[in-house]
Amino acid sequence: MKRNGHDSQLIRGAIGLLLGCWMGVAVQAEAEILTTPPPSNDTELWVMAGQSNMVGCGRHVRKLEPDPRIWLYNMDNTWIPAVPPLHRIFESVAPVHREIFWKTDQITEEDFLERGERSKRSPAGGVGLGYFFAKRLIEGIDSEVGLIASAHGGTTMEQWDPKKLSEGDHSLYGATINRIKAVGGKVRGILWYQGESEAMEPGQEKVYEAEFLELIDSFRRDTGDEDLPFILVQIGRWARAKDPRADNWDTVRDIQRRVATQRENVWVTSAIDLELDDQIHLSMAGHERLGARMAEIALGQVYGIENRAVPIDLKSVEVEKADSNRPVIRVHFDGVDGKLVSQGPATGFRIRTDRAGESVPQPCRVDFDPDHPSTAILRFGYSLTLPATLIYGKGLDPYVNIVDEKDMPVPAFSYEMNQ
Repeated sequence: MKRNGHDSQLIRGAIGLLLGCWMGVAVQAEAEILTTPPPSNDTELWVMAGQSNMVGCGRHVRKLEPDPRIWLYNMDNTWIPAVPPLHRIFESVAPVHREIFWKTDQITEEDFLERGERSKRSPAGGVGLGYFFAKRLIEGIDSEVGLIASAHGGTTMEQWDPKKLSEGDHSLYGATINRIKAVGGKVRGILWYQGESEAMEPGQEKVYEAEFLELIDSFRRDTGDEDLPFILVQIGRWARAKDPRADNWDTVRDIQRRVATQRENVWVTSAIDLELDDQIHLSMAGHERLGARMAEIALGQVYGIENRAVPIDLKSVEVEKADSNRPVIRVHFDGVDGKLVSQGPATGFRIRTDRAGESVPQPCRVDFDPDHPSTAILRFGYSLTLPATLIYGKGLDPYVNIVDEKDMPVPAFSYEMNQ
């Protein structure tokens, strides 16, 4: 689907935010793709792909030291110790990264080259989830970890379109496949954080699900691994008081949750409860928690290690005495480790009726069922008119705080209640 002028302006704005994250890094002439094997034969390779929250814009609030067991396949196609920033965009050999900037008029070729030279001397940029993912991963496996940086901020599913594979390094998807081939052709899995662009662009959420499934299928086809693991992030918050696109964010989040149910070896965790450093980018602390969550999924689901956290998902919803003045909704979840917990009163649930999207306040109280620790009990002080939609994590900037005892979050969801 083509973007209109308004859509392009949104993407330019997102890319402008990212320039504040990178500040200094560069480009070389496009080079022939050469095989560059990882540091050792048993290195566990993971691709980092998506947009700015995968790139990482968290402020450095403490120094992170390189770990000799963790490597980065840098964007200049060399292996280096993995210490943030992990996406040194301006050092990229693949021309697609500089072409994205040029097409949106955010940076000139001369600026790009100059930043690239500075980056080689003193890399600048934010902290992302990849470093923390790898740190948690090596706690459970006896192997080195190699991270393959492939994300670019502000990008859309259209820019990640697998049909652009033939464009090679002039497309994000083609460049990522080429990088996988360059390190030997086999990777352990894909880490994916993207979707804010579609949530910001009215109409794009209508095709997002089909595009997402096609992307997963294509990565598996083009890597020759029909079971390639895919761990994705449900997009977090946009700290904006009000915006007509708020419902788009609910839709995109629910699509991301559903995608994980439509393909094997696809898992989702959420960033909706994590702190930000600006309107939309996770903080260093947020990335640390998110990276650990994704690593826990990898350790348990990909590596088969017991007693690791698993993703939480909605199981079922029961409505009791909807027409009384004290109705109750019981929300049952799968995947809870131990029990559901919250820091402070549990919150995040809303009801939307079918009357032109009218919303009513959150429940008066949310309890966790002591006899069924995977169940939240929502108590109301007014009758419920059905049909209605139960939503967890509604809107651009919700406050949600329910996790399990291993810090796996309840994902944002929408559930239609008919009776």
